[in-house]
Amino acid sequence: MFEAKIHNTIHLFLVLLIMVATTACQDQPKVASDGNALLEHPNLVSTAKGMALIKNNLGKYPLIDHSIQDMKGDVDAEILKAKDFPIPKDPSGGYTHEKHKRNYLTMYRAGMLFQVLGDAKYGNYVKDMLLGYAELIPTLGLHPNGKSYSPGKLFWQGLNDAMWLIHVAQAYDCVYYLFTDEERARVKQNVLKNMGDFLSVGSPKMFNRVHNHGIWLNAAVGLTGYVLKDDVLIKRALYGAEIDKTLETFKTVDYNDPALKGFDENRPAGYYMQLDNLFSPDGFFTEGPYYQRFSIWPFMLMAQAIENNDPSIKIFEYRDAILKKALYTALQLSYTDGAFFPFNDALKGMDFTSPELTLALDIVYQNYDEDPQLLDVAIKQNQVVFSEGGFKVAKHVSENKAIPFTWKSINLGDGADGKQGGVAILRSGPSSDQLCQIMRYTSHGLAHGHYDKLGQALYDNGNEILQDYGASRWVAVITKRGGRYLPENTTWAKQTIAHNTLVVDEKSQFNGDINVSSKYHSELYFYDDSQDTHQVISAKENNAYPGIQMHRTFAMITDSRLLKPFVLDIFNIKSDLKHQLDLPFHYKGEIMNITFDHKVMTNQLQPLGDKNGYQHLWLLGKGKTKDAQAKFTWLNDGRFYTITTIADSNTEFLLCRLGANDPEFNLRPDPSFIIRQKAAKNHTFVSIVEPHGSKSLTREIVTNPYGSIKTLEIVYQDANYIAVDVLVDTEKLKVILALNDNDSEKEHDLIIADKSYQWQGPFMKVFQSE
Repeated sequence: MFEAKIHNTIHLFLVLLIMVATTACQDQPKVASDGNALLEHPNLVSTAKGMALIKNNLGKYPLIDHSIQDMKGDVDAEILKAKDFPIPKDPSGGYTHEKHKRNYLTMYRAGMLFQVLGDAKYGNYVKDMLLGYAELIPTLGLHPNGKSYSPGKLFWQGLNDAMWLIHVAQAYDCVYYLFTDEERARVKQNVLKNMGDFLSVGSPKMFNRVHNHGIWLNAAVGLTGYVLKDDVLIKRALYGAEIDKTLETFKTVDYNDPALKGFDENRPAGYYMQLDNLFSPDGFFTEGPYYQRFSIWPFMLMAQAIENNDPSIKIFEYRDAILKKALYTALQLSYTDGAFFPFNDALKGMDFTSPELTLALDIVYQNYDEDPQLLDVAIKQNQVVFSEGGFKVAKHVSENKAIPFTWKSINLGDGADGKQGGVAILRSGPSSDQLCQIMRYTSHGLAHGHYDKLGQALYDNGNEILQDYGASRWVAVITKRGGRYLPENTTWAKQTIAHNTLVVDEKSQFNGDINVSSKYHSELYFYDDSQDTHQVISAKENNAYPGIQMHRTFAMITDSRLLKPFVLDIFNIKSDLKHQLDLPFHYKGEIMNITFDHKVMTNQLQPLGDKNGYQHLWLLGKGKTKDAQAKFTWLNDGRFYTITTIADSNTEFLLCRLGANDPEFNLRPDPSFIIRQKAAKNHTFVSIVEPHGSKSLTREIVTNPYGSIKTLEIVYQDANYIAVDVLVDTEKLKVILALNDNDSEKEHDLIIADKSYQWQGPFMKVFQSE
């Protein structure tokens, strides 16, 4: 009670400060010097109407008040410092890079504060900064430490220049009426038009490219066009940039660069092309969740600017409301704590509280059906954008309209037509303790893709259990190669062994060649989340290795007989020749129990191999078993997990840890468990990952450390079917998978051990006691 009173007192004090600041300084001119009406600006994402709603309701809605105070905390300290416009020289993480980044963020935030508080110090700061950049930018050539493929002026790559311009255009929009005509003309020409031209006709190789960089450049030029009412820039943003081969940046184009494969200087381009090609009909962004989060920002910014300036386009209806789908899909591509699944070039730790998702949520809430589930996410974000959408979100949260957001099992198609593979997410249990299984069977994912098909990741109890490594990069850390992707991103993170899927003969899928990998995608065999007792995803990959067919099926089994759901993994490989087959499990936690005989390298470590990622794995131990199965158990955050896998005399088990051949310590020292089948063909890996039991650190009580799975065996297999028996305590579970007929209506009849089984569709699950 006392803490609540203190909190309310502090909140009231902050509200009073805001109201005093608002009423103390209302010196924004009502009419510009050229006679234009005040309501023409701002006109991008934040509008005069939206700002008035916020301004007239200060102190009523905590999400707005918190957002204001959060901005003030950053801006008030920054505007007291001396203004600095350093000559660009540093890569990401260096002083000049970080200073120009800090400048554009502060200008944007100060512009917003000027609009909602009316305090002249914020508006004058933005005005002075823009006039300073009007002196600097005309003097700049390409960045001296620039990325040869897409150099910027202020930053090492044009992407960062686009991010700068997006923020600056909105800041200018907020202080438009503070300039004299001469000052406004100078900022327009030297800053906005200069950078808009540079990022479009000056950077056609990036501006016209289907890629997350491309949409950032398109949106930057588009917002600039709308704030300047420049139809030329708007047309470029929507439909692509013309080519001017006399420009310095055009001379840097290398059309032999694999990243530019398929570039055509005469093709349609621009915002519409990005909308048409980067999202599947389900709203899945082809580069993966991390870049879906990153790219949704410019997509939504541009859409709201279009809607505010030309509502006749009806951009939010485009492609069957693709932007709405993009937000909901992004949210579903996260675990229940909001963390995005880190496949492809993804950095861990990014979640839906990022500013990109805050803006996207507010815009979707404003322009679609005000879904109360989104308010649940907004509460966790604890921020809103200063717009009509942000105002509605804050108001409706305060009115207790939020209902819990539902993370659900879902299968998302990849590619513009939705038929280039996909990603499936199986979920069981409440959001507070949900078992979540992901299988990626997508297309490559453009330049940010990794060479792994039919891989898995597993989450449970709020944690990663089987992990995807993500990217090897430390963004903005200058000591780590200037914040760029590290060499190990190529030598480890992109290699197939870094993922939980099949590696043949210690070679990455598609031989690690993006030109080959980009031609293919895996094929969905079937997906079914309609049953209460089981959910199944099954997909095939026939191009990752020449002459080898891969077919993997995950079944999440949830039954009243089970203390916890578990995941059954059936991985069928067909080949005419014998190969070494490795199936890694990159687990997180500490080893608790190993049932197979093994030798541990306690005195000397050697790398597992010499290339394709194997050179980065220390071999810690290896073993074999005489039994028909083996178990490997680890502990993660107080819960046990066991892999039970079928084995034979040809099976070897490897215990590894990441870190070999890593002289700069760029890699995390993560452990892995690898099942190796030597000289094998037509082999089937069958495994179960079972969560079970618990260990309390405070009470020192352990329950069920061995799990409920007693035995696992293949009881029938031919060219068309595989049947597996699982002994769960005293109950026997039988699973049958049809390998070549995925017709959901097909009736099957199979005799196993003199007993007949009839079922419909490609998958059957039955407990023998039934």
